[in-house]
Amino acid sequence: MRSFVSLLAGLSLFCGISSAVTDDVTASFSVRRFMLSVGSNNGGPRRTPLRYAASDAQAMSKLFQELGGVDDPDQVLLADPDGEAFWHGFQDLRERIAEAEHAHGRVELFVYYSGHSDENGLLLGEESVSYRELREAVGSMPADVRVIILDSCASGALTRLKGGKRRRPFLIDESAQMKGHAFLTSSSEDEAAQESDRIEGSFFTHSLVSGLRGAADVTQDKKITLNEAYQFAFYETMAKTEGTQSGTQHPAYDIQMVGAGDLVMTDLRGTSAGLVLDEAITGRLRIRDAQNALVVELTKPPGRPIELGLEPGEYRVILERDGVFHRADLTLVDGRRTGLGPEDFSFMASEFTTSRGAEPPPPLVRAGRDEHLQPRLSVSLWPGMSTNSPDDDRAISTVSINLTVGRTGGIRGFEWGYLANWDLGDMVGLQVAHGVNLVQGNLEGVQIASLANVVRGDAVSFQATGLLNLTHGRFTGVQSSGFGNFVGGDMEGLQVAGLGNFTNGHCEGAQILGVVNGAQTFRGVQLGILNIAGDAHGGQFGLINIARSVKGTQIGFLNIAHYVKGAPIGVVSFVKQGRHNLALWRSDTADFNFGIKLGNQHVYSILAGGRETLGETERRFFGLGLGVHIPRGNQFVNFDLLTSGIEEGGRDTEKLHMLHKARFGLGWQLAGRFALVGGATVNVFTSRLNDGSDFAEDTWHDSLHNGTWVKVWPGFFLGVQI
Repeated sequence: MRSFVSLLAGLSLFCGISSAVTDDVTASFSVRRFMLSVGSNNGGPRRTPLRYAASDAQAMSKLFQELGGVDDPDQVLLADPDGEAFWHGFQDLRERIAEAEHAHGRVELFVYYSGHSDENGLLLGEESVSYRELREAVGSMPADVRVIILDSCASGALTRLKGGKRRRPFLIDESAQMKGHAFLTSSSEDEAAQESDRIEGSFFTHSLVSGLRGAADVTQDKKITLNEAYQFAFYETMAKTEGTQSGTQHPAYDIQMVGAGDLVMTDLRGTSAGLVLDEAITGRLRIRDAQNALVVELTKPPGRPIELGLEPGEYRVILERDGVFHRADLTLVDGRRTGLGPEDFSFMASEFTTSRGAEPPPPLVRAGRDEHLQPRLSVSLWPGMSTNSPDDDRAISTVSINLTVGRTGGIRGFEWGYLANWDLGDMVGLQVAHGVNLVQGNLEGVQIASLANVVRGDAVSFQATGLLNLTHGRFTGVQSSGFGNFVGGDMEGLQVAGLGNFTNGHCEGAQILGVVNGAQTFRGVQLGILNIAGDAHGGQFGLINIARSVKGTQIGFLNIAHYVKGAPIGVVSFVKQGRHNLALWRSDTADFNFGIKLGNQHVYSILAGGRETLGETERRFFGLGLGVHIPRGNQFVNFDLLTSGIEEGGRDTEKLHMLHKARFGLGWQLAGRFALVGGATVNVFTSRLNDGSDFAEDTWHDSLHNGTWVKVWPGFFLGVQI
């Protein structure tokens, strides 16, 4: 019995030691990743603005969050930053990495930049960051592994600084026990990096994203390494740019790693939804999402399957082989891998186009069908009951009249329907319906309906309805409805609605008069009660404004953004990469004051309060203000306007009783966020309650007019800011 007890005790001790050792080993081998993604469309007044640099940075940031092991709090995304915002992003990451350095076995840093550059460095508007500064900043980061990806012109000059040159990647070991850096660039030191309207992004970034989503998985282990990703992006970028005006683009890199192994960039095993391409599929594949955005593009070799990590949702896969196109539509479900084989594709006819000139358009041809009919006039009572029956879906009519619901292959002129107009193909001209207008393909012209206008493809021109306008793809023109306007892809023009305007893509123009306005990215104006945007270039004007990054102005009661280059003006303006200060000070009007400053680096709002003891009673102040911050090294200048209501003796009053201040202050940053502040004020007292004689004896102005006392005098304040 004693031996049995001793055995149990020994086993318990062994298990405890093993558990502790296991925990230590797990902690020592844990990896934490950080990422800075920067997209800059503006390269200065002498360079043509880019269109897709900011969206490229967003795509790369999203990819590493989904498949690259970068948590959202460990990620900084900047859109069109200036030099100050760029280095502020570096400093933000430096502080986060320093906090995590001793808690994890390895810390990895990824920096991605898409935008303009030259042989000397990155171009951020009218400012620049030299390659030497960039290398020194990256090298000083307390990270074990540092991967820098530059998608910009002449970016190969970065690798040249230490003798890097194009060569075949060599990291092939799977143990992944290495430290050092890797610099990947989209072009050599004397080449232009190129972007494309077809893929709506840069060739290099698009190829790299496709590879990291699984197209580069040569070993089929569902882990995309640095070696695999670079090789895929290198050959895809060269292939796509061979016929461009700027010529073939050659990515380059400089890798200085020590230890064994290859760095795993993305891991498909953790993806929420997967698309498995059967080994029998061969040819050029293009995969588009529900918004018609090109997500992945690759050449599928025969003989091996390929798995891609994608988000759940609807996708369209176009397969090109020997000049013949095939198409497959599918839905990816969260937590499930969906297979795609040759049998899932159907033949896809070439797109119908019309050449400029006086000749009539050629007939439309679809797979397995005869030529389309082209009647001048179609009259329909119900689908299948018309002058074209049973060929409604092949009729391309000049004029169509539908007494209830009509279905045609397309319209070249005018269409009227009492309940609904339903066109399977293109529609050019005018549609009018008391109920619904539905176009499966493209639309050019005007739609007017009492209930809804729906276009599943592209739309050009004007839509008007009493309830809803919905465009699944691109939209150019004006939408107006009493309930809502929805665009699934890009939009150019104007959305006007009583309830909501939503664009799940890029908006150029304005969203106005909506209770809610929402857009992924937009250039222009959002005007409504609640405005929501991803990357905003222009202005948001509403009760509540929310955006990821803003280059322009936010004006509202509550402004929320990750980064703002411009002016956030509101009662509360919270900018994550901005100003969050607590100020405490004494003034000539109150022995204790406090204020919370929120905003970006140059413009802030202030919520303030104060207290002054008057014998046995107290006077309290509650105010709001708006200010400007001008930094000068470790000194700064502040100018703000602050207006406060006054409460005396614990009694509220409905009468006018206020104190207004214009404050000019100087500050000295002593350590970290701690600063001394002080300066002069101009005080303006307005009241219909009393004359304010206990505020100041010597005044610049003292008057009583129509029952309102006005007193003006100089003052001071002195305090600290944290």
